[in-house]
Amino acid sequence: MDDREDFVQTKYGYCYFFIESDSYAIIYNLFVYPEYRNNGYAKELLIIAIWLIRKNHYYNKIKIEAKPKEENININRLINFYKKLGLDVISTEEVSDE
Repeated sequence: MDDREDFVQTKYGYCYFFIESDSYAIIYNLFVYPEYRNNGYAKELLIIAIWLIRKNHYYNKIKIEAKPKEENININRLINFYKKLGLDVISTEEVSDE
């Protein structure tokens, strides 16, 4: 399998993914436009990206960055959301529940 970078876009947002042969796959720059947030569109984008990665015959763990660019996004909720989708969370800045 060759290295591949791709882009998933809907009217609700977008994300990028990269597959490096059989070494790793990563989803990054997930963004949902503010007016569409909290309606399941991030999950929809991720499901499409995961499907495309699997369609390219990559069957190992898929990594995802958890680096919200906006302060109002709770990092712990974000990490849990990604983990529920079976993604391997990287580059996190987890905070305590204090």
